[in-house]
Amino acid sequence: MWKFSEIPGKRQQEWESPWGIGFPGWHIECSVMSSKYLGEHFDIHTGGQDHIPIHHTNEIAQSESASGKKYVNYWLHGAFLTFKGEKISKSKGGLYTISDLENIGYKPIHFRYLCLLTHYKKPLNFSLENLDKAKEIYERLSRKIIEIKNENHKGSNKTSFYLIKFVNAINNDLNIPLAIQVFWEVINDYEFSPKYKIKLIEKFDKVLGLNIHNMQEIIIILPKVVEKLVESRERFRKNKMWEEADIIRERIKDHG
Repeated sequence: MWKFSEIPGKRQQEWESPWGIGFPGWHIECSVMSSKYLGEHFDIHTGGQDHIPIHHTNEIAQSESASGKKYVNYWLHGAFLTFKGEKISKSKGGLYTISDLENIGYKPIHFRYLCLLTHYKKPLNFSLENLDKAKEIYERLSRKIIEIKNENHKGSNKTSFYLIKFVNAINNDLNIPLAIQVFWEVINDYEFSPKYKIKLIEKFDKVLGLNIHNMQEIIIILPKVVEKLVESRERFRKNKMWEEADIIRERIKDHG
């Protein structure tokens, strides 16, 4: 029989069994879904660090009991997304959907770049200030990539040297922040031939997912009235006057 049980700090469902009190539901669901789509044994299983003590241990126990095989080779447990030092939640604030961020002038790729700057085992501290910095760096990256695509000077081929550094970073417990450092080393290495450099950067991007291949210069000639609206909106955004910035954005939309 199902019942609610009061435990200090928690309210959770429990059920009685011949072996004692059990927990319901979603552990079984995850075992069933993963075995259906990935097989009884697969390489990597991810999840939040809060899944370690109950959820993932239950998954392992029931999956391996059912199949008689080792369930997963590697477990990657991510630390929490935090806001002002605390785990983000609706009640504590700091929770934005991607649509919310788009409505105040950010792109999903800006948030992705922010995520790449922190190792998955460390808490990712979210704030609009941090997202602003990530956006600024990503826009600078776009300009750098466009410059490299337009360069034609001669240089050496350092592909093997940098590829080894990048792979070593990835193989070091998925150290993406270190891989990002190697990525920027390549971008800023003027002695590296642009022809080989851009190919290597695009190869790195199969891991990073920053849409390097599609970065290209876009020339837009804005009417003066729109230029002034854009300048006004940027001033509002810098001063965190989001409502005013949204009003200006709608006026810009009205101009097509």
